[in-house]
Amino acid sequence: MPYRRLPNTDKARLRAMRIAYQKAEDDGSVIPFELLYKLRVILPEFEQAIDMYNGAFTRQVEASKKVKQDFRMARLYVSHFLQVLNMAIQRKEIKIGDRKFFGLSISDLSIPKIQTEKDLIKWGRKIIEGEEKRLASGRSPITNPRISVVNIYFERFMDSYRYYKKLQEITQENLREIARQRPIVDKLIQNLWNTIEKSFQDLPADLKREKSSEYGVVYFLRKEEKESI
Repeated sequence: MPYRRLPNTDKARLRAMRIAYQKAEDDGSVIPFELLYKLRVILPEFEQAIDMYNGAFTRQVEASKKVKQDFRMARLYVSHFLQVLNMAIQRKEIKIGDRKFFGLSISDLSIPKIQTEKDLIKWGRKIIEGEEKRLASGRSPITNPRISVVNIYFERFMDSYRYYKKLQEITQENLREIARQRPIVDKLIQNLWNTIEKSFQDLPADLKREKSSEYGVVYFLRKEEKESI
């Protein structure tokens, strides 16, 4: 025998409420006013929460593309600056001790690996601040790239990164709001379906399910019943 199953996705929840609402608008004899009033309040609230989440998520995806692009360019300039520093040291144009300005070891000429956004933020700040301190002590500037150019690409990355993280927070807030509303929506749908089925309880089982389905109630066949068809 087919069994009733409550919606388990937000799309299905919206569909169930919309169908019930539309049918109730056409025929007010099945769903009582008090329950219909709750539906009129809860449905648009849930729709708005879903729309806000989808909008925020779309903006977050687009911002993610921008962050990746700016990350690649900023990492390129930061890494290249460190490589130029090392080459200047090897040519004896800069003393190896100047690596201390950037928080780098003076025992070798290794360059830190910049693989993540966290790495880039750490080393971008270190070399920008380090070069400022080095110049303030009377040293000649490192060129090609100059720190001013590195700073432009680093700040561009930081702006897009901050924007992306803000959008990420907004998306999570919207997701939490949907999660908060789901139990309320599920309880409403359960009450709606119970009321709908009760209004057709005097009909034969097949006709009862047919009429209830018109109001959005969903029925499924069990696995063994599907196989026997």
